Order: sequence, then C-alpha cells, then structure tokens
Amino acid sequence: MAGEAARPPTTLHLGHTGIYVEELFAFLERRGEATGHAHLARGRLDETFTSTPARPPWLFQARGRLEFLRWASRWGMAADKIVVHGLFDAMIIVLLALRPALRRKTCWIAWGGDLYVHQKPVTTLQSRVVWYLRRFVVARLPQIATHVPGDAALCREWFGWRGAYIDAITYPNSIIHVRASPPRRVGARVRVLAGNSAVPTNNHHDLFLRLARIDDGAMEVHCPLSYGPAEARAAAIEAGRSAFGDRFRPIVEMMPFDRYLDFLTTIDVAAFDHDHQAALGNVLALIGMGKRVFLKRATTTWQHLQASGLTVFDIDALDLDVAFAEREENVRRVAELYSEARLVQGLRLVFAPVGAVTGANPAC
Repeated sequence: MAGEAARPPTTLHLGHTGIYVEELFAFLERRGEATGHAHLARGRLDETFTSTPARPPWLFQARGRLEFLRWASRWGMAADKIVVHGLFDAMIIVLLALRPALRRKTCWIAWGGDLYVHQKPVTTLQSRVVWYLRRFVVARLPQIATHVPGDAALCREWFGWRGAYIDAITYPNSIIHVRASPPRRVGARVRVLAGNSAVPTNNHHDLFLRLARIDDGAMEVHCPLSYGPAEARAAAIEAGRSAFGDRFRPIVEMMPFDRYLDFLTTIDVAAFDHDHQAALGNVLALIGMGKRVFLKRATTTWQHLQASGLTVFDIDALDLDVAFAEREENVRRVAELYSEARLVQGLRLVFAPVGAVTGANPAC
C-alpha cells in the first residue's frame, strides 16, 4: 500500500479525498491536532484533490478492493473512531456491513448526495445488493454528523436509523470569513453563478431555461464544472453556449480554495436548481458575501437556512435584482452561525469515541 504507516491511526478516515478533506487535514495540522489521524483511500484520488505531486503524510492509498478491505479492517479494529466522509463507496458499505465491530465505532459525515442516492433507480443486480446493504448499514450506524437537521430526519424516515445526531459543521470551507466584494460598475453585466459542479443533480438544462426566460442580454452566466462526469460537463457546456453564447463562462479547472472564494466575491446572483441538499458550502459563502441566493423551497437546505434566520430566495421566482433588504442581517447572522469555534466544537464530537458522546447508541 502506498504510504504504509508505522502504526495504526487512532482516528481512521474513509471516503472522499477531495478538497474538503484536504482543507480539514490542513486545519488539524495548523492546530497541531493531526497526530493519530489517517485517511485510507481506495484506488484513484478524488478529482478535486489538489495536493499534487506530493502525497500528504496523512493520506494512504490501497491499490485495490482486497487491499482496501484488509487495511481498513486492520486499522479500523485498532482505531478508537472511524469517520466516513460521504457514504458513496460500495466497498465502505460492504466493509461496515460485514464488520459490526467497525460499524459500532463509525460516524458518517453526510454530504447530501450520499443520502439522496437512496432515491435513484435500482437497475442492476449489483446496485440492488448495494442498495440493501446501504439500508442495513445506515440503520445501524451509531452516529451521523451534519448541520442540516432535515437530512438527519430523512435518515430516520428512509432507513429506520436510530443513532445519535451530531449537529456540527465539519469542514473549514463552512467557516464564514467576511470578504468585501468589488464595487459594481454602472452598466456592468449581472454575473450569475449557475450551480456548483458538473454533477447531473445540478439540473443544468432546467436551470439554463429558467435563466433564459429572464435574460435581457445583460448577464453573464458563470458555471462551475470542474468536477463531475465528463459527459455531463460537455452537455452543460453545449447547452450553456447555445443559450447564452459568449456570455456563458464554464469553469472547468479546479481553483485553490482562496482563489475560488475571491471569484465568488465577483458574483451578483447565485442560482442552484438541486432537488436536494447540495452545494451548501457555496451557498453559505455566498450568503456571507451578501449575495442573493436562489434555491428550491422543497430542499432541506432551504428549510435549514430559513430556520436559521437567513434569507434565501425561491428559484421559481428567479430574477436578476442584486440588492435586497436583508443583506446586512444575512452577513452578520451567517458569520455568527458558521464560526471556527463551532467547527472545533463539532469536530471534537465527531472524533470522540462513540461511547463518549452523550446520546450515542453503541449497541448497533
């Protein structure tokens, strides 16, 4: 295995290896708290992984399924805690289904898409087996961490999950740092952010139709497409250029995190057409910059933000107005809710042994 450790970690991380996890480990390293943490990846790294060409000391790569299962079992048994960053990988689901001793010490950080995959059609025998194993595993997990209470409620409804809900922000990208936006020039085009990735759940086709209906020729559409399926990226670019011509600006390369935040300061209006919770880091950053953000009302994201006292707008009433009365209150409120202190508090709960967290259910 690439980067074999001298000793097993006390906290074993599994799942996604992309920019959110990189930022998390960088945060732990800055605080001197990374000792004992290791992330075991299977196969290729996530396409949003940016720490190249050097492999960071916390990352270890298994070369195949059997090697992953062997090392995850060995390290998982020795670890005090297992943290799963997004429950997407079928091998992690198999591991937790077969090894109840590992499952009993696991906290799942729910990303949104890994929850809503439950609604996708099951078309093959393999996908049906994984679907049933996912239900079996999730129902028995002792902890789920998310800062969207509606997602935890859906876990109880859909999977019969009965564990402990950890209400926490878990990645540094959710910390709101107030950034001043550049002044808008008189007569400048309205810069619209359309979605957050090439993942099909962005519903680019429908979103572009919404934008085309209000297009007066004075807007630019900036569309992040730096990760997601290549065919979906190509389809979004074709549709965007067909609708908006040279005013469509696809973003196909990953930006460093700080540079991406600087880019977001130049946006005037953001529109997300997801049918479920997604892109929450983008949404929070934009709210913290005083931007108008449009979402679907039926999502748990909408419900959570409204319950938190934040103003977002209904995508069914999408418009290009830049100003809104609640801007300053949004900026103040989101910075209060999404602070470094809250991140530290949440991570302590996530990394603590299951039995040490009040309300955890170790008998799963």
